[in-house]
Amino acid sequence: MKILAIIPMRGGSKRLPNKNTRLFCGNPLVYYTIKEAQKSKYIDKLVALTDDKHVAEICNKAGINVINEPMELAQDNSLVIYALKYAIKQIENQFNPTEIMLLQVTSPLRLAEDIDGAVEQYEKEPCDSVISVCEIEHPIEWMYRLDNNKIMTPIVADADKVQRSQDASKVYRLNGAVYITKRDIVIKENRIKGNDTRAYIMPQERSVDIDTEQDFQLAEILMSQRCKT
Repeated sequence: MKILAIIPMRGGSKRLPNKNTRLFCGNPLVYYTIKEAQKSKYIDKLVALTDDKHVAEICNKAGINVINEPMELAQDNSLVIYALKYAIKQIENQFNPTEIMLLQVTSPLRLAEDIDGAVEQYEKEPCDSVISVCEIEHPIEWMYRLDNNKIMTPIVADADKVQRSQDASKVYRLNGAVYITKRDIVIKENRIKGNDTRAYIMPQERSVDIDTEQDFQLAEILMSQRCKT
């Protein structure tokens, strides 16, 4: 197994401008993903893919290779799978991976132990992919569809039978922290998730995926608490 880990970072974020380099607990946000990836026991090659010169400078100073992302792959509607394929093609003249790992900058609370735990699960359980998840914060039985502000049908059947959260079924969401999959699935099938995909379960306190200002602030609070312990 030869793992290529890719950190994709396009520069044109609109919800959180310059989020990849925005200071997060005193360091650029990208710093935390790089730091934990460099601690991993299993990553054989770590690269950053970006169209942002400032991001590239930070990555170069951190000692990781930077691949310049073409403009056509760094648009608002660009899919990350094509960025990953581009990065793989650029690096394969130097390194031939058998597995591809996607590490998103927006998961700064992820630890090296999460990265390595996902890899160990991937090795242990014959499968195409392993993707990190966490338990959802509220029971899915308490979720409803709305029609003009009117509460309509519940998302799941027999939802009204669940009156206490401890009686609800456990449901998980993708948390965006770690993806590992076979190289051929990315290249040949244009997917990061194979047909046989297993879940690596992470705690909620390491599962914030920063997409909004509120997410950013919550993640900073959690990181500050971690630094105090």
